[in-house]
Amino acid sequence: MGTRAQHGARARSGARIPGERAMLIPIGAALIARERLVSSVNDVFSTYTSAKEIGNQLRRFERRGASARTRLEREVRRTRTRLERGVRMRRRELTKRRTRLGRDLSAQVEQAQRQIERTQSRLSDVLKDRVGSPSQTMERIQERVLSRD
Repeated sequence: MGTRAQHGARARSGARIPGERAMLIPIGAALIARERLVSSVNDVFSTYTSAKEIGNQLRRFERRGASARTRLEREVRRTRTRLERGVRMRRRELTKRRTRLGRDLSAQVEQAQRQIERTQSRLSDVLKDRVGSPSQTMERIQERVLSRD
């Protein structure tokens, strides 16, 4: 084991007991953070020693905030304008496409109607050639009927 003197010598030399080390680390970190905060606050107070200096600094902050706001507003307007322009452009394209498709559809319908009319005309001509006119057809039917008698 060891004597108290040896244990004390080890503690002073840096070899700590694990529980003690776990307790000292957060305390040391908190003290360092406190010292840095106090130093920062002291720097601020030493910078602004008079009310005039504080007023000047506040005006600088205000100008900086106003310029940031103005920059943001401009960017928002630009973005909105760009989006609106894109929407208008797409709407025009869609309108043109719809009109063009409507014309194409009308042309195709007209073409189909003409084809149907031509086909009907051809079919009528073929039937006339094979069957003949209605009066000729009636005569042929009557001849057949009479020839049976």
